[in-house]
Amino acid sequence: MFKWMQDRKALWLLTILIFIPIIVSTLNSFFAGPIGSLIFILATFVVLVSVLTLIVLIFVPLSKKMWRQSFIRFLILIFILPLIFIGVKSGDYIHLLIMYPHYLQTIAGYSNGQDVPVRIYWGDASVFVLDGFRGRTLIYDSKGTTAKLVGSVWEDSNGFKNYTRHLVGRFYLEETSSE
Repeated sequence: MFKWMQDRKALWLLTILIFIPIIVSTLNSFFAGPIGSLIFILATFVVLVSVLTLIVLIFVPLSKKMWRQSFIRFLILIFILPLIFIGVKSGDYIHLLIMYPHYLQTIAGYSNGQDVPVRIYWGDASVFVLDGFRGRTLIYDSKGTTAKLVGSVWEDSNGFKNYTRHLVGRFYLEETSSE
């Protein structure tokens, strides 16, 4: 076992900092709106406290002139920051992965051999009533016609603004806003 892995405090914080953003992002994808926002705020607090604790754990060995232990903890902090960002962005992908068998059945039921995009409603992500409507829709497009909309903001016939992004394969996520 590596010597730095014996540092249990840093490992515990490392585990928290890797898994909390992934779990919270996934829950936010499933429960978009007020519940997801509350979970996200609480998790942000936990992650910030963990990062600050890790920073304190970097400086404590410095006072005892334990340079190597402090340097290793600093490397852990540098290593973990990009992973936190990736964890925050992973929720929609994990949502799709978990629900993939159900979505395949839904797609098979709706398509009936036609090549029209299948739309699966993912919920309203608005937090407050004043936010208006912020719908999220999963789109399965076997022909790839949705690909031309990726990355652009466009207005539909009802006056809603839409933004489409590619998830994976033939799956796209469309975010609709009433603003």
